[in-house]
Amino acid sequence: MLVQTGKSHLLNGVIEQYVATYGLHEHKFFGLPQYSSMRAVILNIELLGLTPDMLENDDAISPWTISNPFVERSRSIHTLTPTVTQLCTYHHPFIDILANPLLRDNILDAGLTDEQEDMFCRDMHSDGFRVWGSQPWNAFGWEVSQEFVDKWGWLIDPQTIQHSNFWRFERGESELNWRITELG
Repeated sequence: MLVQTGKSHLLNGVIEQYVATYGLHEHKFFGLPQYSSMRAVILNIELLGLTPDMLENDDAISPWTISNPFVERSRSIHTLTPTVTQLCTYHHPFIDILANPLLRDNILDAGLTDEQEDMFCRDMHSDGFRVWGSQPWNAFGWEVSQEFVDKWGWLIDPQTIQHSNFWRFERGESELNWRITELG
């Protein structure tokens, strides 16, 4: 119990530091789902050794392309280890923080335009994703909303739908209505 309290206190300190550093003064208006998603993103950023500045820069390129190989920092985050597609495709680092490797590959394989990437990222942070549990690198804890599926279902993999439906079932909600369509 003391260890969890210590972790929680440490995590709150990390989040508060990010809030202070990056001017997220409106954080007091975040609901629990947005807070959990923000927490997950921040932890995955730190686990990967990225910086929020990299994510805010529209022209940033993931540091793990062929010319800059990925250095694994921890075996416990194996789901965040870049895929071959990530290592071979120049992309924005926001893709690297997603816990599901197949989802990351689907995004890269789709060849989204800059405008689509911006929209995807905005939708992701606007209640498109919820992250449950204390391990944001675990894809099982990531849930997508029906609105997100309606717009981006062509990028989402069956595993993400299965995980999302688990969390929806836990809340007594119906399954996601998901059908694969061509290019959105």
